[in-house]
Amino acid sequence: MKRQATSIFCVAFILALGCAERGPVKKVLVIGLDGVRPDVLAQVNTPNIDALITDGAFADRVTTKAQTISGAGWSSMLTGVWPAKHRVVNNDFTPNDYANYPDFLTRLELVDREFSTFAVVDWPPLGGPDSGGPLIGDTVDAKLMFDGEEHGYHAADSASVAAAARYLANQDPDASFVYIGNPDVVAHEHGSAPTTGTRTRVDTAVQAQRKRQYSIWRADLRPQVEPPRSIRTSSTWRSPLSPTSAL
Repeated sequence: MKRQATSIFCVAFILALGCAERGPVKKVLVIGLDGVRPDVLAQVNTPNIDALITDGAFADRVTTKAQTISGAGWSSMLTGVWPAKHRVVNNDFTPNDYANYPDFLTRLELVDREFSTFAVVDWPPLGGPDSGGPLIGDTVDAKLMFDGEEHGYHAADSASVAAAARYLANQDPDASFVYIGNPDVVAHEHGSAPTTGTRTRVDTAVQAQRKRQYSIWRADLRPQVEPPRSIRTSSTWRSPLSPTSAL
């Protein structure tokens, strides 16, 4: 079970992709690294993330006005409002007011269902009904869930990033969220020192999105569990890591 105290780092990238004849199309990729401080991330080699920061915008002092608790922090990060509105103050997601303050992917779908949205998570309440979830609504076009609580976040992160890299490279969604949970587990057990494994996983997902316009997918990480080769849209899919095969 995820512990109560944690720090949160989230990187939002707006990527200019698309065909030259119709001009660049802006895409949004939000990568959530649970338990990673920006100063720690700066110490490791992440060339693809560094390139996006150089070409875009980056802030390392953005806060959610919440204690460093995952449930409250991610609720603020993904809905864009403080706990007084979304009502989640700890890792129990009940009560919540996601009906009035939905996650940014759901909000985009409510504005225009033509937008393509995608999320992959391995902390169960983010994508499923565990502990009062889901934080990320079921109207998202494709939502993949891996169970880090049951099978460990190292294996679940590996499968999540492999699935995200494939989906980003082949489906080209307009807005995406990729969650990485193991850094939080490691930080609680060993402190916030840089970890190569986490760096490789995250940079792999970013690389897939940056290379999308050239139809290239290159993964620097061999997944421990092979994700599905075809992912249905308008669906929620639970990985083979979970005893539930599909929802």
